[in-house]
Amino acid sequence: MKIKFLSFFVFAALMSVVLSSYRIGAANNAGYDCTGAEGTGSLTGGGAATVGCSAGSTCHNATTSFNTVVELDSAGTSVTSYHAGGSYTIKISATNGTTNTLPVFGFQLATVLAANGGTNTAAQAGTWGTTLPAHVQSVAGGASGSGLNIPIIEHSDTIPATSGTGGTGTTYGISIPWTAPAAGTGSVKIFGVLNGSSGHDIANQNYYQAATPITITEAVSHVGINELSDKLSGFNVYPTPMNDNVTVSFDLKTASSVNVSLISMDGQVVKTFMSQESLNEGTFNRAFNVSGLTQGVYLVKLQIGTASVVTKAVKE
Repeated sequence: MKIKFLSFFVFAALMSVVLSSYRIGAANNAGYDCTGAEGTGSLTGGGAATVGCSAGSTCHNATTSFNTVVELDSAGTSVTSYHAGGSYTIKISATNGTTNTLPVFGFQLATVLAANGGTNTAAQAGTWGTTLPAHVQSVAGGASGSGLNIPIIEHSDTIPATSGTGGTGTTYGISIPWTAPAAGTGSVKIFGVLNGSSGHDIANQNYYQAATPITITEAVSHVGINELSDKLSGFNVYPTPMNDNVTVSFDLKTASSVNVSLISMDGQVVKTFMSQESLNEGTFNRAFNVSGLTQGVYLVKLQIGTASVVTKAVKE
């Protein structure tokens, strides 16, 4: 991408702004998601890239030489599934396969529902930890003018390489705490991109590569399901899409204390419909007001004791 300019001074000023923005994170400064999680471009080496994340507009060059990977880690072990509400770390790492000296790096990570990952309707899945490593920040999605639909985790300053001095074979890596979403969310896709750099001045070299997105499935736990089947014989939520009201219908086989809650796809309780309500055996149809909810996908969770059942509901 060629950049037209009126004078060298205008050009230098613009480039300084661009490079400065990338030193403190593209999402934070300009609202750019460079991972591809929101369908904004494929940043694999040599591939098409988003405006603002491409080599021509940022002085960052695409490469196939980093072997950038992302993984979900549980207590030191890489896993391919998550348990609802569980605590994990998400790792992004790479090795410098170029002949350039790149002693520092930056990155971005995003976790979204697999069903619409890589599109402009991407929805956040799970939540990032509140305590992040040094030089790392979370940039919220949905803010006016941000250009982001989802939270992006990225560098807030250049990060030193994990090992090596920047030459061929230098490794980069960082781990970010992540809490898995609520039960019933389904598969989650993790996107990431890493950028190795010789620094952050206008004359420095920068090379990036996106990791191949990985899909993490939801582990189905059978703990409590048999217990619940002894107490519950039916569970239904309607209408969906929800309008101003939603009805939760269920059949109790025995007298029970029931919780019913509405949960966002990032695992947050949005509304508590019923809280430890003592009910006798029988059929129940309860209507609840949801007129103030924002559009999107939600989970309706019915819980008896430690057992629960979840179903999805859409708000238009």
